[in-house]
Amino acid sequence: MRDLDQLLEDVEGILDTERNLLRNGAFEGLADLAFRKEALIARIADRKETVPTARLERVRDKARVNLKLFAAAQRGLSAAQDRLDAIRRAAATMQSYDSQGRALAFVSAAARHERRV
Repeated sequence: MRDLDQLLEDVEGILDTERNLLRNGAFEGLADLAFRKEALIARIADRKETVPTARLERVRDKARVNLKLFAAAQRGLSAAQDRLDAIRRAAATMQSYDSQGRALAFVSAAARHERRV
């Protein structure tokens, strides 16, 4: 049973670390944690002992919180990408109106060099 307790403790530790990485936007460490978490869960699944319900619920609750953080991070990254795309489109076109009030779009020539910071 002690080995099972340690495995569950390790999973909880990984979930806590994962939560902290997500909250701080440090996404580069998440892939390694996912592999470690998957391996630990597989080891727990292979065990014959029964895991106390309260312990499983605590692990499940931590995993659910992280899932919500993953979804929020994904929405944030998508919103940032959409904003960057809008800025690039705005830089490439200019809109005006003709004498009848119809919108006209003027596309500028593509720049030869894009400055990246």
